[in-house]
Amino acid sequence: MNSGLMNFYLLYYAWDEPEEIGVNYYFDGADLDNMEEVLKKEAKKWIEKYVNGKEGIETEQESAEEKVKDKANNKIQSWWKKLWF
Repeated sequence: MNSGLMNFYLLYYAWDEPEEIGVNYYFDGADLDNMEEVLKKEAKKWIEKYVNGKEGIETEQESAEEKVKDKANNKIQSWWKKLWF
């Protein structure tokens, strides 16, 4: 039985840890700056799948925004890799 609630479980703890220890190991890409945005996005996915019966619905705007964020994250990660490796 997969109710799709695991992401909300992980987000619950992902929200708490950065406040306590400053790092989030539970949900990739979520931090204190974007936690509400990530939670709303996951809630929309869950509602579309389990309430409306639609799966994999994503607007073009959300997709484009994610690509921009991924590019920014990759630049930051590559900078850290150069620093440490």
